[in-house]
This record gives sequence, C-alpha cells and structure tokens, in this order.
Amino acid sequence: MVKKVSKKNLGMKEHIFQTFSLIFKNWKLFLPLSVIAVVVCLALVGVTMDTLILMGMFIFLFLWLVSLFFTRQILAGRKVKFSDGIYNAMTPLIATLLILILVAIQCVPIFLLIIAYAAALETHLFYNFFYVLLFGLFASMMIAISGFLLSDTLIALMAVSAPGMYPWRALKLANGLMKGRRSRFVIRLVMMGIVLTLIWVVAFLPVALLALVAKVPFILAATLVFVLSSFSVIYMAVYLYIYYRGLIGYDKK
Repeated sequence: MVKKVSKKNLGMKEHIFQTFSLIFKNWKLFLPLSVIAVVVCLALVGVTMDTLILMGMFIFLFLWLVSLFFTRQILAGRKVKFSDGIYNAMTPLIATLLILILVAIQCVPIFLLIIAYAAALETHLFYNFFYVLLFGLFASMMIAISGFLLSDTLIALMAVSAPGMYPWRALKLANGLMKGRRSRFVIRLVMMGIVLTLIWVVAFLPVALLALVAKVPFILAATLVFVLSSFSVIYMAVYLYIYYRGLIGYDKK
C-alpha cells in the first residue's frame, strides 16, 4: 500500500509531532548514535581549541549525515540497522561540505549581527532607547537576509544527502521546491529554534536550581551540554528532512 505524503497535510503541530515520534520510536538507532557522540566529546575535554573545533565539526557531520540516512530509510519504509548508517551514511560527505561552505557564506549577515551586538554591549549603546530601536531594525534585516538566503541551501542539504546527488543539482532542485514557500519555511525554522530552546531551558533548569545550593560538577554540566547538543543536531536533521520529504511528495511504502 502506498501512502502519498503531501506538504498540504503537514501542519506545524504535525511536523513537530512527527519529528519527536520518529526519533523516539526509533530510539534503538538514534540513542546509540547520540551516545557515541557524547562519549567522543567527553574524551575531547581538555584538548587544544584547534583540535576541539576540528573534531567538533567531524562529530556534527557524523551526527547529521547518519541521522539523515536513518530518517530517509525509515520514511521510505525500509528496514535499517545501526551498522547501515555507520558504513553508508558518510558517502555524501564531500557534497555536504560544499553546501555547508555556502551556508557559512550566507550566514555572514548573522555573523555581522553578533559582532554588532558585542560592540553595542561594550559601548553601552542599549542604554538609549533610540539606538535599541535602530539595532532591532538592523537585527531584523540581517536575520531576514540570512533566512531568505538559507531557505534554498538548507533544503539543498537534504537533497544532497541522497545517493548520486551532486551539489549543483541539489541547489537547483531546492530552488525549484522553495519558490513561493520561503517565508513559510523561515517560520518553520523559527519554530524549530523555539522548540530546541525550550528543551535546553527545561533540561538546564534542575542544574540551575542545584547550582543555587551546591557546586555543580563540571563533568555533569559538560555531559548535559553534549547530550543536548547531539539531540539538537539529530532533531534538526529529522525535522528538516520531514519537511523536505513533504515538499517533494515522497512515496511511503
């Protein structure tokens, strides 16, 4: 039996629910993946900053590509083993890196916003309401520019993970899929950020309360950060792929 999944049937609440449902129903795949990432991150505590950045990028790509591989197989109705993801998911690594370079370039407005925010704090610019208003307008413009540019590229990150897909073909496909949908996709991205922010806040609340009465062990705080970081990458990969799959009307067997 073939069930057509259309973007019209994918409301905001359904999108969020499907993401959580897919992750938790397939915990035997995603939990070991997260554990591997957390253990490697804990092993890196104390290394030099250059090594940390390099390994952090590798761990991110590992989590991202394996999560996409699992999600694609699950939504296609195929049986998938954890070892399948470990051995096969890294195939589109080079193509993904090329798209990520474009993502970094398109994030320049956000980087400028961060620099401007730091400068505003140093100069006490926010003490003046007029400057606060101007900065708010500037921030909105920078975020809107990056959001508009990233709409195609993030979808291309989904497309390029498919076997045999080249970066330029993925970008062309994403551009066609996103015509007339960019603003709605930006809203989905904002909602994804809100959900992840709430998860981080709720998870860190007990730690914050504990810190009021006792010293929180570094290893506990570090482990929690790594667990939340790995879950966030998995969540983003699954969330975005479900949206991408809805756009192309992928057939689920």
